[in-house]
Amino acid sequence: SIFIKDTHISRLVAQHDTPEIIHAQLSAGKTTFQVVAGYRSPSMSQDAHSAFLETLEDIQVLPNTIILGDFNYPGIDWVNYQCSNSHAQRFIEFINSNALEQLVCSPTRGDNILDLVITNMGAHCTTPVITPSLVRSDHKLITLDILTPPPPPVKETIVKNLSKANFKLLASEVENFTIPLQKDNDIQDAESYTKALYMHLQDCMDRAIPNKTK
Repeated sequence: SIFIKDTHISRLVAQHDTPEIIHAQLSAGKTTFQVVAGYRSPSMSQDAHSAFLETLEDIQVLPNTIILGDFNYPGIDWVNYQCSNSHAQRFIEFINSNALEQLVCSPTRGDNILDLVITNMGAHCTTPVITPSLVRSDHKLITLDILTPPPPPVKETIVKNLSKANFKLLASEVENFTIPLQKDNDIQDAESYTKALYMHLQDCMDRAIPNKTK
């Protein structure tokens, strides 16, 4: 099962009863995470084991993916990502081919590392802490924090605050606008006159209509 705090937006992507794999997405701030939880029974048949790995391999590994659960691969050397079992080797190849890493380095049941945290967010995760289970279980509890990047700064946009505009002043300024058409004036053609008119209207709006940010 995956338990997600109800303050986060989340959705179920896929749920498989055989093999036991559940896939969800959740959003924290502006970051979207892909969370996959799985359980591989140590008594799985060869066919069931192959189906389990195929289901994992079919998952499109996106940025901010975390895969966790009880995978029951006691024979894997997680320092060197090596093993002698063919199914476990295929599991390691899935991790390597998707540029993932396994973060748990201490035993979670007896002397074995069975419960795993696999992710492509290793640089944003704290070191997993292994503690005794809170319930009646022979597996230990794994806790870690994922450090999400801060949201980007909000860019303020400056717009005119029409609700506080002085339309009487604006109308008066526009009505009294004149440009003397004399030889020594730099207004020589329609294009220049239009530009001068636009600049005057802009100046009128700046005086009559205050700005606000949104």
